[in-house]
Amino acid sequence: MVFDMRVRQNIQLFKLLSHFEIVVKMGQRTLAAEALGMQPSNLSEEMHLLEDLLETSLFIRKGHSFSLTENGQLLYRKTQTLSTEVETISNLFSKKDNTGRNIHIAMPTSCMNLFQTY
Repeated sequence: MVFDMRVRQNIQLFKLLSHFEIVVKMGQRTLAAEALGMQPSNLSEEMHLLEDLLETSLFIRKGHSFSLTENGQLLYRKTQTLSTEVETISNLFSKKDNTGRNIHIAMPTSCMNLFQTY
């Protein structure tokens, strides 16, 4: 039961981190929300939730624009490393295995944006 709860928390955190990375890459929450197929207000709520979960401020908000705090910059570097690792794993198993069948990895649609170049 505790394991199941921890897995769910990690899945939620991964989603929030991927959305955070997209917000930073896009440079605007509105553009990021559009790319994710979300309402900007929902994406803003997610970013506040991420800050609450991590117990730190990630953004310096200035109207509709933002910059990153030191912790935000650190987290962004870490999310880039995480994205690279996920892509490496995906590429590793996207080749045919020795039975000649393809191996497919399932993930939420929102995570697919990690593999797009903006």
